[in-house]
Amino acid sequence: MQAVILAAGKGKRLLPLTQSVPKPLVEVAGKPILCYLLDSLDFVEEFIIVIGHLADKVKACIGESYAGVRVTYVHQHELNGTAGALKVAKPKLRKNFLVFNSDDLYGVDDIKNLASQPSILVKVVDDVRQYGEVVLEGDVPKKIIEKPLYPKSNLANIGAYHFPLRAVELLNQVPLSSRGEYEITDLVQLCFDRNLLSYTLANFWMPVGTPDQLFDAHEILNSLPYVHPSSSVHKDCGERIIVYEGCKVLVPINNSIVVPFTTIEHTVSNKDTTIYKNEK
Repeated sequence: MQAVILAAGKGKRLLPLTQSVPKPLVEVAGKPILCYLLDSLDFVEEFIIVIGHLADKVKACIGESYAGVRVTYVHQHELNGTAGALKVAKPKLRKNFLVFNSDDLYGVDDIKNLASQPSILVKVVDDVRQYGEVVLEGDVPKKIIEKPLYPKSNLANIGAYHFPLRAVELLNQVPLSSRGEYEITDLVQLCFDRNLLSYTLANFWMPVGTPDQLFDAHEILNSLPYVHPSSSVHKDCGERIIVYEGCKVLVPINNSIVVPFTTIEHTVSNKDTTIYKNEK
């Protein structure tokens, strides 16, 4: 089995951290998010990583093989959506394949269950309106609706899929969305229409695409405050801090993320999370 990892995006919601760190390599408790995913996929025979923003850093971190699994890179030069990324990977696909977002944390058992049958991984959530809703008829998934105003279910699409190889034949039928992108959810709908996908229910999922989500991920791993071993911080800093490599925090801070190799000599008054970068 092959696994396609969507790792080309710029991670705009984590700026300025992602100006210098590719979104998949943002660390949670000292380990890149991408590596948590790859470690959970030790049963596949090949990783196909779709790269774009800061591509060389991703390649330098992961290499040509990871934990004994071959790694193939394909470059998405035009960031034209998740299905656009799959189109770039299409020539490398030879059999049923998994697809994952690269900035989410998934349960190991959930991934193995997903691999057991062509399906979409879904999670029960309190409010599906901020996600893609998967609508069932009986026990069969029939619709996927992005951010529905009036949802009919509480099943959220969480960005993990097991496609049959036949799905690549449908990629050219994916339309350009209102956002001007080719969306993987439209490919999912084409598969639903042909009864090519079931669904797999997940027990654990944590997106890590915003500052608050980055804090939540550290908290789940009991890693707040997090201070990289090469960094130093003021003794009166609060508990809600993430301080990356090579930093010096000379004043008390809290509710803050510090980009690698940053020195902080003055605090910023902000009720929201502050991301500090290269003050000195």
